Amino acid sequence: MTNQQNLPPMEIKHAHVELAEVQREQGTMLCPGPCPHRFNGRQANIDVYGQITHGEIFDYYDTLMGLTNMQSREDRRAKAGILAGVEIYTKRMLDVWVRVCNVRTFKD
Repeated sequence: MTNQQNLPPMEIKHAHVELAEVQREQGTMLCPGPCPHRFNGRQANIDVYGQITHGEIFDYYDTLMGLTNMQSREDRRAKAGILAGVEIYTKRMLDVWVRVCNVRTFKD
């Protein structure tokens, strides 16, 4: 704990950049993991991850939702849009870690 107390205060920036900077400064073996979390309610998930309504990634999840027992086409498309948003968000997060922070090891 004493090493952590000696760290300079962090500037406010993207949480993933902060994590990588601390990892480098402390020389830890910490491996960040791209673990998206589900939030309560459709709108809460859209607020965090966005919602994609077209394109290849959306089409994949739309097809996948078509294989479920969800009866409502509108609900299937809404869920597909959120899942596509989660995928894009996660890929952007990884891009920040790799390109900006030079992190090369991730947990699965």
